[in-house]
Amino acid sequence: MYIVVLPAFGIFSEVIPVFSRKRLFGYPAMVVATALIAFFGFMVWVHHMFTVGLGPLANGIFAVATTIIAVPTGIKIFNWIFTMWGGKLRMTSAMHWSVGFIITFVMGGVTGVMMALPPADYQYHDTYFIVAHFHYVLIGGTVFSVFAGAYYWWPKMFGRLLNETLGKIHFWFFFIGFHMTFLIQHFLGLWGMQRRVFTYLPGQGFELPNLVSTIGAYLMAVGVIVFAINIVYTFVKGKPAPDDPWDGRTLEWATPTPVPEYNFARLPLVRGLDAFWLEKQAGNKTVPPAEPYTDIHLPNPSILPFMMSLTLFIAGLGFIFKEQYHPNFLYVGILGIVLTLGVMFLRSVIDDEGFHLHKDDIEREEAKGVNV
Repeated sequence: MYIVVLPAFGIFSEVIPVFSRKRLFGYPAMVVATALIAFFGFMVWVHHMFTVGLGPLANGIFAVATTIIAVPTGIKIFNWIFTMWGGKLRMTSAMHWSVGFIITFVMGGVTGVMMALPPADYQYHDTYFIVAHFHYVLIGGTVFSVFAGAYYWWPKMFGRLLNETLGKIHFWFFFIGFHMTFLIQHFLGLWGMQRRVFTYLPGQGFELPNLVSTIGAYLMAVGVIVFAINIVYTFVKGKPAPDDPWDGRTLEWATPTPVPEYNFARLPLVRGLDAFWLEKQAGNKTVPPAEPYTDIHLPNPSILPFMMSLTLFIAGLGFIFKEQYHPNFLYVGILGIVLTLGVMFLRSVIDDEGFHLHKDDIEREEAKGVNV
């Protein structure tokens, strides 16, 4: 989970400073915390196995590691909060998801520390308490970050702004539905409801909580449907997005929309963290180049990389099915490998020349006022 959620932490570290109008608080501490989470993330996996009988030594070692990993995670939470503290908050849809993430992930983290203790985990294990915790950290972390990143980078990806009203409706349906679905499952677990069991006997007090949980799941579904409607509406009637709709701080917002294949015709000059903000504070509308004009070489658009992936996938299936179904699948695997190598050879021969944008073309574009 910790490795999966690290990209989510990166997304929120991009979104929160922009809509707080402040630099990310404690940047060095954030970097160290990220490295520590990545390091300890490889040392905590046995907390899923506290009840299998590994013994007190193994359980104790991994309990300590699981507890320690909460420290760098807590550092990140405080850094995001202090970034917002005293800032000029702009509560866009992306910022709604970021604030909702902090609330949700802290709740999931608290229950995670509870389960890091083997004696307590013996009581929680295989109950709905585990289900609730798992969804609080994974959905509260990764899914919330996907939605935050979608609203934030959508104008740069597709040149149109997602509708903010629909975005906030999407957030509130999903956020309320999420907590209705999974908050009550903590109590169901403490009351003894097992997971991995598809039904339960009547008269145990599980009926009403499960009904509340089901209603919450439907609210989450409504939120996702609203998001889908927002996407369709944006492509049909969405407002064209300017190059820098959020007053961004990083280099992607210094590129034109739609973004050219080469991003920047010349490498941009980076003077420090929040490079685009630094240039705007200096009165520059764009990031100055750090090198003279040179020709840009890019690969040609081609279907051959997709064909390589497809034939390699076929080869993998052939070798797997050889053991499970029939030895003749070995020939399917060999054929897939041969086709993969053949397509790789064609790629080298056909598309080796590539696509070139010459410096004279770039100069002509800049003369027309196009920011390249």
